[in-house]
Amino acid sequence: MPNVPMGRTDSSSGQSRTVHTESEAIRSLDESGTVVTPLLLRSAAAMAWAAPVMAFEAPFRHSHPQGDAQKYAELTGGEAISLKGKRVEERLGELIKDLRSRYTIGYRPTDEKPAGTFCKVQVSLAPYGALRLREWKVLARAGYYRK
Repeated sequence: MPNVPMGRTDSSSGQSRTVHTESEAIRSLDESGTVVTPLLLRSAAAMAWAAPVMAFEAPFRHSHPQGDAQKYAELTGGEAISLKGKRVEERLGELIKDLRSRYTIGYRPTDEKPAGTFCKVQVSLAPYGALRLREWKVLARAGYYRK
């Protein structure tokens, strides 16, 4: 997520933290191949804890808007999962089960683009194939950077 410049220092090194934007965070995720799959807790207790922090950070958020975990998940091929009244342990177990059932698809592009170019990717099931959309979820990253 983008962070907020508030002059805090890293307790382990005593140095100022690096501030980055949403686009820099997304590029870093794309370059590293990271898949974001957050467990989202939206409850009265969570909001009561988060409200004072959000109020304190509000002046800084104008120039450094907060990131969107669902957006990061979608762009990296992950899935944002809400607890929906279930316990964290139960949802985490479901998430791990889903991660174990994933497939990885690889390909070699035929066009030559310069290193550092962002290449979009679209993955979908064939409309009349053996696999049915109701039975499968297709989660794929939006693209990659050429090396």
